[in-house]
Amino acid sequence: MRLQPQQYCWYNDPVFYLILLTGFFAWLLPEPKIQLSIWLILKKSFLEELLFRALLLNILSEYIRHQYHYLTLANIFTSTIFAVMHLFYHPLMWALATFFPSLIFGFLWERYHNILPCWLCHAIYNLLLFYRFDLFLSTNFSCPLSLCN
Repeated sequence: MRLQPQQYCWYNDPVFYLILLTGFFAWLLPEPKIQLSIWLILKKSFLEELLFRALLLNILSEYIRHQYHYLTLANIFTSTIFAVMHLFYHPLMWALATFFPSLIFGFLWERYHNILPCWLCHAIYNLLLFYRFDLFLSTNFSCPLSLCN
């Protein structure tokens, strides 16, 4: 049975908050050798969600209607393309590691049909991956203006 997005309000849905918590699994991955600014992480994650979820997944969902429980074939295709596109900028293992979070972002899109929960989840996952404990322990992270570094 296909989920109806009107049934769920993302900020009142405990599923959304459980999904956010899974972002801490990023700490199991090796630390990235590059450092991105917080502003760049927020901007890139928003643009990726617009392109891959609001545009591509939405279009594919119109033509590919197969679903296995909560996972749609359109989401699998979108996530595969998402991971392949990351090959241009990341090593193979990092690009492949984007596949599973992409499935989660696609699930959020299909559940809520709202870009905000997808973007928040994507941005938080990336912040947890790139900053780890730095966000909480850094003495240099005191001014919000540091977002523009």
